[in-house]
Amino acid sequence: MAELRESHREPPAFRPSDDLEHAALVSDGDGGRTLATAISINAVFSAVSGLVLLAGAPGLSGLFGVDIWLLVGIGGGLIGFAGVLIWLLAEPGKLAAGAKWVLAADITWIAGAIVLLAGLPTVLSTTGRLALVAVTVVVAAIVVRQITGMRRHGPGPMLATSAITLRIQRTIAAPTDRVWQLVADAGDYARFAPGIASTRIVAGQGEGMVRVCRDDKGGEWSETCTLWDSGHRYRMSVDVDSYPAHYQMLLAELTQTWTLEPAGHSTHIRLEFDGRVKLGIIGRLAAKLLGNRRRLEAILDTYERELTVPVQGN
Repeated sequence: MAELRESHREPPAFRPSDDLEHAALVSDGDGGRTLATAISINAVFSAVSGLVLLAGAPGLSGLFGVDIWLLVGIGGGLIGFAGVLIWLLAEPGKLAAGAKWVLAADITWIAGAIVLLAGLPTVLSTTGRLALVAVTVVVAAIVVRQITGMRRHGPGPMLATSAITLRIQRTIAAPTDRVWQLVADAGDYARFAPGIASTRIVAGQGEGMVRVCRDDKGGEWSETCTLWDSGHRYRMSVDVDSYPAHYQMLLAELTQTWTLEPAGHSTHIRLEFDGRVKLGIIGRLAAKLLGNRRRLEAILDTYERELTVPVQGN
């Protein structure tokens, strides 16, 4: 059975639905998680709006009653703004100061829209005015959400991350000692994990062991064993600073834990990936895509084939 869920073992954390539906709730501090959620929504909305304006500029120009190049300029500006927001989300240490700039930019948009609608009502067509009102209402809601996030941050560090757990488990028809011998061979992991081209042990054994992994695109990183309970459980913790750039942008922490439990003549095996992701909602969705059920099941599929096919052949 495979599971993908957000972990809430480190208070105060909130489910995404809590974040979106209970903006008025104020906690003692959430490390910037609510703020990151708000700014990630802002980034997605800005990027989508910018793409719509760029792609639809010829048709929207006549509909809104404005010059086509004005729409192209605004669209490009919105996409650039979204890029800056994503950069801030990937650098939590800069988010506290950057959030004030983002808030100022959004308030400037709202003020400009009010001036345009109230003072220059004939500049836009009726459809253009309605579209501007709709966008401005969304921006105002995001502003409220960002202010809530800034207040909810609390006195601690600006982590701006969400805890994520990816879990898969099953019972394999093989004795525990034989399963442990295979899964505890950390240097052989690449043979069983899709997307991993090679793994090699570069130092130590058991707790303190260091493994270097390379993916099938050439990216390389190191992992250290931080827990070793022989025959039962071990954990590899990723050095995220050594990760390829696109993973560094997404992940603040990541560990991989194997746990084995005897089940009669079989073995119950559980594989968990625990981590913290950046980029707010964008990061949580990306983690779910990267840790999809099929990808996780494939890891245990290969181990199970190795463990059971020889037995079935005898």
